[in-house]
Amino acid sequence: MKSDESEAMSEKEREGIATTDKEVEQQFEEGFRRKHRRGGPDRFYAIRNVLNLLFMVVAVVGVVIYCTSSDKTTGTVVVLAAMALKIVECALRFIH
Repeated sequence: MKSDESEAMSEKEREGIATTDKEVEQQFEEGFRRKHRRGGPDRFYAIRNVLNLLFMVVAVVGVVIYCTSSDKTTGTVVVLAAMALKIVECALRFIH
């Protein structure tokens, strides 16, 4: 039984599978760092940040209007406008 466990452990080690919490955390951090910043900010980085900020502000305003106003249509339209901003931001991200 012990030889089976040690054999399984050696297989995991050969495949690069983390066996301890510290190894898992290290692999997670390395993967996270590698995934982000694959070449620095793209040419639309500043525009995308502005669009994201506008999206968040307009979406919050739309939800507040929707929840506090008796006219739900206005809040819905404002939230849809925020979604349009987000769609533009996503399109710029895909163009990158």
